[in-house]
Amino acid sequence: MCYVHVAALVAEYLHRKKLFSCGLSAFKKVTLNIDEEAAMKEDSGMQDVYYTEEVLVEHLEVCVEGLWKAERYELITHIAKLIIPVYEKHHEFEKLRRLYDTLQRAYSKVLEVMHSGRRLLGTFFRVAFYGQTDARTSAFYLVVVELTGHLRLQTLPFIIIHAGLASENFLSS
Repeated sequence: MCYVHVAALVAEYLHRKKLFSCGLSAFKKVTLNIDEEAAMKEDSGMQDVYYTEEVLVEHLEVCVEGLWKAERYELITHIAKLIIPVYEKHHEFEKLRRLYDTLQRAYSKVLEVMHSGRRLLGTFFRVAFYGQTDARTSAFYLVVVELTGHLRLQTLPFIIIHAGLASENFLSS
């Protein structure tokens, strides 16, 4: 979602300069937190920044890739709606074809999720041991349910707080 917020800020900047048709409001269907970005102020440092429509499209393309990897297929359509007019304006037909192909695959994935009734997103679990255990045996796990139904565990970094001291430990998976 960080990429979405970056793209929203660029879109808002271009919208205020009358260089893009929509600003932050176009991103409200993607993330409800977008209103936090509305407090953007232009100061003297903003004169050094040269955002263009091309830069915005690059950010939006990264958003589409990130949403695909995050399996948030239903959100890709909202980002694509911002990219399509730019591609059409510049007659970038190969990019349009690829984007429409991505949209077709995204809609297929959305239908697949709706029919199966299962949402297969990663889930985080904290695993901790209390009592007389070795601190190296405690860990955080990211549990990912693959489309095949198999579980994949990945150990994540965790922090041990003992007697007011904090130390960061990393376990390999």
